[in-house]
Amino acid sequence: MVEVSEAYLNDRQRKTAKELRAKGLNFMQIAEAMSTTLLHVNRLMHPDPEKYKKQSALLELRRILLAYERLAVEGLKLRARGLSIQEICGELRTRRDALLRAFAMAEEQGWDVKGQDIKPRG
Repeated sequence: MVEVSEAYLNDRQRKTAKELRAKGLNFMQIAEAMSTTLLHVNRLMHPDPEKYKKQSALLELRRILLAYERLAVEGLKLRARGLSIQEICGELRTRRDALLRAFAMAEEQGWDVKGQDIKPRG
């Protein structure tokens, strides 16, 4: 039995991915051609691990900000219907702190988030 190192396999895959890229395929097409994931192709094409730490941190931050934005939008819709903060939290299945944080972030962006209940406790 012959063992093949993962580094060798990655080098071969990297070479294949670069050849496909040179032919004009985009990363998604390369992933399909190689029967792998888009993330794996991205890592083959850009092997610097520090870049991925930075990218994954930025992607996580973007995901969190989008989640808060969605929460603020849905919360404001319910607020416009006259629901209290507690009722909104129950309706959206979220905690009060998260909802207030979403409203605060929306207010910082210039949204109209007026209302007497929209204040942190204590």
